[in-house]
Amino acid sequence: MTTEVSVTPPPIDVAKRVGQFVKLRDLKAEMKAKHDEELKPVNDTMEMIKDELKQALQQVNADNMKTENGTVSLSMKHSVSTADINAFWTWVVTQGAFDMLYKKPNVTAITEYVQQNGVAPPGVNYSTFQDVGVRRK
Repeated sequence: MTTEVSVTPPPIDVAKRVGQFVKLRDLKAEMKAKHDEELKPVNDTMEMIKDELKQALQQVNADNMKTENGTVSLSMKHSVSTADINAFWTWVVTQGAFDMLYKKPNVTAITEYVQQNGVAPPGVNYSTFQDVGVRRK
């Protein structure tokens, strides 16, 4: 025989929880800033060593070098950003070079489309979720 007991949870003290959240967020920011500050000399030293290793490889015209402590190698990295979106877009369209774009739906435009049409465009997954924001007083 089981007896069901109905227990009403205590009410949530929202003001208390907001205060706790703000304090924790501040603590997190302080800890991150302190951590970043503590890591700065380490990161700076690592960058200096990378510069020296790059110079050493370039001096002997090598792409990599094996040592008893590990291997160092040069690699090419690429970076792009848009200097003039209108000029770039015109070029993409006139050249049919749509592969030059990173294909990702625009959240704002898709949301407006869904609000107007009740459904997302074909091929787009659209979802909405609630998040909690907390501002200090």
